[in-house]
Amino acid sequence: MEIKHWQPESKYPELQIDYKNLLASCSGNRGSKKDNQYCNPRKGDTEITYPLNTSGEKVIQASMSNQKD
Repeated sequence: MEIKHWQPESKYPELQIDYKNLLASCSGNRGSKKDNQYCNPRKGDTEITYPLNTSGEKVIQASMSNQKD
């Protein structure tokens, strides 16, 4: 279990210890090849968003569009 930030610490240092910016995350195969990683290691320094799905429920997802290999 790890603690992840909704808004990355590197971009929002003032939110580093704001409880509203923290969430629990799994270690996601940390240390393995990038293709085998998920959760916290895979997210990297991207922001987490939670758009509404078609039924109006919040869906948590990490955007990988700015992901660096």
